[in-house]
Amino acid sequence: MNYITNVLRFLLVTIISIFILHSCSEDSMDDTPVVFTGSVQEITTTGVTFNGKISGISAKNFVECGFAWSNDSGAEPGGSDYYSFSDYPGDKPFSTTIKSTFVSGKTYFVRTYCKTKTEILYGQTVSFVSHGSEGPVISEISPSSGFIGDTIFISGRNFSNLTSSIKVSFKNTTSTATVKATVLKASYDKLTVVVPLAKSTSQTISITIGSITNDSDTPFTILVPVVESFNPTSFFLSDTITVFGTDLNKNTSSYSVKFGTVVGLILEESNKNYLKVRVPTSVAYLTGDIIFTASLTSNTLKNYSILTPSVTSFSPTTFSMGDTITIYGTDLNKTKTLFNVLFNYVPGKILSETNKDYIKVVVPSTLTSATGKITFMSKLTSITLPTSYSITP
Repeated sequence: MNYITNVLRFLLVTIISIFILHSCSEDSMDDTPVVFTGSVQEITTTGVTFNGKISGISAKNFVECGFAWSNDSGAEPGGSDYYSFSDYPGDKPFSTTIKSTFVSGKTYFVRTYCKTKTEILYGQTVSFVSHGSEGPVISEISPSSGFIGDTIFISGRNFSNLTSSIKVSFKNTTSTATVKATVLKASYDKLTVVVPLAKSTSQTISITIGSITNDSDTPFTILVPVVESFNPTSFFLSDTITVFGTDLNKNTSSYSVKFGTVVGLILEESNKNYLKVRVPTSVAYLTGDIIFTASLTSNTLKNYSILTPSVTSFSPTTFSMGDTITIYGTDLNKTKTLFNVLFNYVPGKILSETNKDYIKVVVPSTLTSATGKITFMSKLTSITLPTSYSITP
């Protein structure tokens, strides 16, 4: 019985000792971390192969490792081109073949790096002269169509992790017009790109990295908003109307809604299905067309008509200069700031006490005739009332 007990005690002590030694050994790996940059191999016209190794860095302290390179020494991941591994390599060598960013005949400097939870460690710098790159290859654009300002994804190979190393252009399929796009996010096999303000709806997407430019095999279609109708079709100046359509929430800063040749005000109360538009007070004609324009598109909606206020009579018909009279009519609460009331061509003063059925007017004190006609004027209309007025002393 004592023998078995002693054996079990020995085994327990042995297991505990092995565990402690293993833990100490693993922790001691962080005592002397080493990052090594190997020689650059397979320098060809399509790219190069980098080699590296780390030691003295534990798995629990490891974040990522990789290679950083540039035309100057001191390359850093994110500040220059780089390629990273997230899998812990232990003390085994690792390598990768890069087929982009290199320009033939130029000298580059590369070094291995390892990012831990507390710092970034670098290996020695190795220089080489490039023979060129295969360059970027586009395999898919998703989606294959979109609006200006939309975000799309470009998949392929031989891109870069550094957005500043990548130039994405949208080119007209029928001309040489080219617009640069913004790259939001980049990796070696996927780019996130904002559709720019291109010159036509059919575009070829090209990617330039280093000295190599490659185009997409299939065109990208830029979609445009469409307007279909408006309501009401008859309205007063300064009224708000609704223009209906589809995708009216895309690239809205490029929108314009004209009444003939005069631009209306697009209100914030709009969405993808309609626009709210304030009718301008400077419209020159009673009838016309509404013209909607946006980037790469223009639609014409036919036949609007401008309504105008009307006057029918006034009271009293006999008064003294300086008196207040009432002029009756319809829609006299519309565009009141554009009104003018003339007594034999001498303007009276329109008071604030008005509504849709009448306006209050102060008779001018500079009249020179004892009788005359009252003329009501507003934008796009002029009405002279048939009844004559008489001035009393």
